[in-house]
Amino acid sequence: MSSNPVTCLLPRRSSLLACAVLLVCAAGCGDSAEANGSPTPGKSSAPGPKKDKDDRPTLVKVVSLAPEFVRDRLPATSHIEVLHQVEVLCQVRAQVKEVRVEQGQDVQEGDVLILMDDRDFALELENAKVGEAEAKNGKASADLEYEEAVSRLEQAERDLAKAERDFARDQRGVEQGVTSPEKLDTTTAARDRAKSELDLARVAKNKAKLGQNKAKTTWDSAKITRQLAERKLNDCTITAPITGVVARLDVRGGEWISPQGVLCQIVADRNLIVQLKRPQSELAILKTGLDVEVEVDAWPGEKFKAKIDLISPIVDPATGTFAVRARVDDPSHRLKPGMFCRAEVITRTSERALMIPKTAVLYDHDQPFAFVARDHKAKRIDIVAGIETKDQLEASNKNDTGGDKTFGFDDKLIVVDPTKLDDGQAVRFETEAKTKVETATRKTKPGSGGEPSSADAEHRGATDKGKTKSDAGQASSKQGNGDSR
Repeated sequence: MSSNPVTCLLPRRSSLLACAVLLVCAAGCGDSAEANGSPTPGKSSAPGPKKDKDDRPTLVKVVSLAPEFVRDRLPATSHIEVLHQVEVLCQVRAQVKEVRVEQGQDVQEGDVLILMDDRDFALELENAKVGEAEAKNGKASADLEYEEAVSRLEQAERDLAKAERDFARDQRGVEQGVTSPEKLDTTTAARDRAKSELDLARVAKNKAKLGQNKAKTTWDSAKITRQLAERKLNDCTITAPITGVVARLDVRGGEWISPQGVLCQIVADRNLIVQLKRPQSELAILKTGLDVEVEVDAWPGEKFKAKIDLISPIVDPATGTFAVRARVDDPSHRLKPGMFCRAEVITRTSERALMIPKTAVLYDHDQPFAFVARDHKAKRIDIVAGIETKDQLEASNKNDTGGDKTFGFDDKLIVVDPTKLDDGQAVRFETEAKTKVETATRKTKPGSGGEPSSADAEHRGATDKGKTKSDAGQASSKQGNGDSR
């Protein structure tokens, strides 16, 4: 109030009554200012003795813990590839006669793709067959000559044996005087001729053998020439080497193609794979048989199943990574080679995981912990970390009922402002009925990862705000009533 004097033009008795009223009002305003903590004119603004801290239970928000099925994942990016692809080449120099496939057409192994002009190669085959027949006849003639040489040799051996016997007989006759020396000379000459005939027969046999070998070599060469001609003729018919789809077609017909010229490309689009490059620190984690989930932009939210079937036995020293190959299961044949994809390798699974939201996780020198509400008191429990997701952390120290150092599946986890709590601090929270409703809602939403839906969160947020405003209104009303009293 102003300290200036008030001038009244009323009668003296009325003036005194008005001044009394003004003094009473001024006293009332001073008491109200003191109640609101504002200094009163003429009084010191120094604070008085503090009142005891409010020991009422702290209002917290809790969620009921429940076992969940979770998976530990390693994210990666890659491209869809094919396990097998082949460029079909022309093996002969020829002109394209007919193209029987189109780009994008499915083909089976052995299907005819392209026909080349084969007239020249057909003539070469006929000529090779004639040469083979002549060589075959030459081989037969050489075989006969060899057989004749063998027969002559055998006869020469018999003739020599007879001449040797005659010579021995006549020699004994001369010694006994019953045979003339002239007859011995005749048998001696016959024996010498038989020896010479035997030597000539042996040479003839060796010569016939060489002729036989030569004829056989000529025949073999003729057969090879005929086989090459047949192959060239067959190469004029281009067939599919694998089952797949014609990814690229480089000819249309009439082109002259040189040997090793590319005609088309076939990819085995039924055998799709994903190649992942992973750091060497994951060698102990990844192994064959692990499941992989693949997602592409063409079908967002849909996950294609895959499975690791190969882990590279070497590590690239330049990058410190190793290759991991996963076969993709695509029964609907929607994935295409070359598509960008996001892959997640499922390294671990937990059937009954106890997941703690990261908003409720606190750290004490790298040791994570959380608060649960037990007997209306905040209980601190250290977390033995397990599977970690983007928004949650698994507590491996768990059991059905909970303990001093373990979480229970029926525990109520404090999720809002746990930093303001101390171990053993009294807390109050939403009613048991409401918590059970929230828990039931989580369980009836499989695939939500245990998180409440956004609609439930908004509803509960609005309820909490309403309760806060109601509590504040009640406090203000009580304070106003006390001031009025």
